[in-house]
Amino acid sequence: MKRDSKNIVVLTADIAESTHLYDRMGDVAATNMTKKCLSLIQEIAKGHMGDVINTAGDKVNCIFWDADSAVLAAKEMNEAIENHMINDTDDRMPINLHIGIHSGPVQNEGDEIFGDTVYMVDRVTDIAKPRQILITEQVFNNLESSLRQSALQSTTIAVKGKSSPLNLYEYIWEDFDMTVEIDRDTLSEFKTAQSKCLELTFQDHTYEITYHAPRLKLGRQSLNDLIIRDKSVSRFHARIELRNDKFVLIDNSLNGTYVNPQEANPYCLKWKESNLEGAGVIGLGEDSRLDPKVAIHYCINNAD
Repeated sequence: MKRDSKNIVVLTADIAESTHLYDRMGDVAATNMTKKCLSLIQEIAKGHMGDVINTAGDKVNCIFWDADSAVLAAKEMNEAIENHMINDTDDRMPINLHIGIHSGPVQNEGDEIFGDTVYMVDRVTDIAKPRQILITEQVFNNLESSLRQSALQSTTIAVKGKSSPLNLYEYIWEDFDMTVEIDRDTLSEFKTAQSKCLELTFQDHTYEITYHAPRLKLGRQSLNDLIIRDKSVSRFHARIELRNDKFVLIDNSLNGTYVNPQEANPYCLKWKESNLEGAGVIGLGEDSRLDPKVAIHYCINNAD
């Protein structure tokens, strides 16, 4: 480490539930998959002008020289794992990351870093859930305003040997997880939204999107709300959210999302969004008229 180390940003990325990955895939396949994942993380860190300090098992430790670069790198790491780690694992055991970020002084010897900052970032990473980016208040305070707007205070933890608790923020890298502030001009729309319910039926299961549960994720991976185990379906294929008083379908897939409304012409979305109206049928990856097993029936009703 050649640059001043008085106040650097330390990022740790840890592969979630790696033990289960080895149990499911076997040692050789899981080791190769882990190496591929860690290599991708290291490339992204370097692309954001970061330095990779070391790797330890299923974990990568990196340093950055400003908070913005570290957070943007963390966001890209999650996106890359989601979009490019197309692998042979069971979709019930996907690869995801825990990421923790903290800033402060460090001590270094050769290629190793030590000190309170390193200990703290390890604690933060341990607390982070899969797919979650947790940052400390020190990092949050040094973010530019546009990035700070995407961070929500998450929790406060006690740290051994510290008189003051540590305030943690979650950096929201998935847009649909953000909470929208209600503007006075949209209050009437939200009142209308409170009375609406989008009901979806897939096979023997029914799902509802309402004012109190305003979004639903659809795809092949187990972290979705509505899961379809079909190879034409992307891991995180689409989402539906109640936006003001409209139900909006957003496609994020490789093969597109097919919509067959009862009162309008059928259409296909691919990396686009559209409002759902009335009732109809949705097909993920394939037209539900050609393949009924991917058919998701939807209907907009008044909520009880």
